[in-house]
Amino acid sequence: MSSIAEMIKENEKIFNGALPIKYYFSPSTEVSEHLIIGFSGFNGKESTGEPARYNYVKQLRDFNCHKLFILDSYDGHPCYYIGKNKSLDYEVTVMALINYIANRLQIPMSNVITIGSSKGGTAALYFGMKYSLGHVVAGGMQTKVGDYLWLGDYTRNKVLPLITNGNEENDRRYLNRFFEKIFFNPRKNTNYNIHGGAGDHHFVNYGKPFIECLDNHRIKYRLDIQDYSDHGLIGQYYTPFLMNQLSRITGKITILRAQLEQKENELKVFCHIANTLKSDSSIRYAYYFFRNNDNEPFEKIHYNRANSYTLTVSQPGKYRVRIYIRNEKGIVKIGTNQVEV
Repeated sequence: MSSIAEMIKENEKIFNGALPIKYYFSPSTEVSEHLIIGFSGFNGKESTGEPARYNYVKQLRDFNCHKLFILDSYDGHPCYYIGKNKSLDYEVTVMALINYIANRLQIPMSNVITIGSSKGGTAALYFGMKYSLGHVVAGGMQTKVGDYLWLGDYTRNKVLPLITNGNEENDRRYLNRFFEKIFFNPRKNTNYNIHGGAGDHHFVNYGKPFIECLDNHRIKYRLDIQDYSDHGLIGQYYTPFLMNQLSRITGKITILRAQLEQKENELKVFCHIANTLKSDSSIRYAYYFFRNNDNEPFEKIHYNRANSYTLTVSQPGKYRVRIYIRNEKGIVKIGTNQVEV
């Protein structure tokens, strides 16, 4: 199986709109009614010349849905997917790419899902709200982008002037107002799914006021608050929320964990799927047991409702299990760890 880096290198393309932008598109291998748009956060090394990266490609690798990941890089620096010198050339190109892919797949805007955390969460929220896309799953975003960029040397001296053509107080205020016009005038035709850390200053300073705004406009939302303060941990906490919401929105199966345990001559396999699918009555599990390096299973447990199974074995060896899970939206599979009897 190819590594994530190899997959991206082989399939990354350039879309030429108002300017060229890089993207990575991963089509579903089965019928899919939704398109996921992945936006990227800061990688933390932009000031040293580290190029932009795609986020959540690895986490979504086995999620069988159309996925479009877009880079944020203008003259080698992030521009929040907006553009340079108060222009919207990057934004216009991003939206043209989204429209191009969605139209090609015949997916309506109501079935487009924007995702991302931190800067990527800001972009997911911005595009979702401004263009009335169906769903936003955002974590740790900034609503006052000018204030946020003002805090760091690199962001204040490189990113802020790239976007606004200056790094003075009025440029900070301009960028705040630019995003606030969108974020604090929410529409009801977008479904909001918001994640944050209870002590993370991004949620405290930006997320909470946004949630209050939704409350004031009587707009429904799903909110996930986890107990952490370090913004650097957002990927760890945002990912389970993301996977649960994607499963809920699309009906596609997300496997959160698969484990094989051994006690004496008993093998017990467990499989945990997204919480949002536990009420799906069409979910079925099948278990294929393998010994040593055999390519063919020595035992097949056909589709049933149980998310665990115990098998007694009589021969010593190294065992593993391949789990198949199906529902009305499709089939997914996952391999377990290996144990020795």
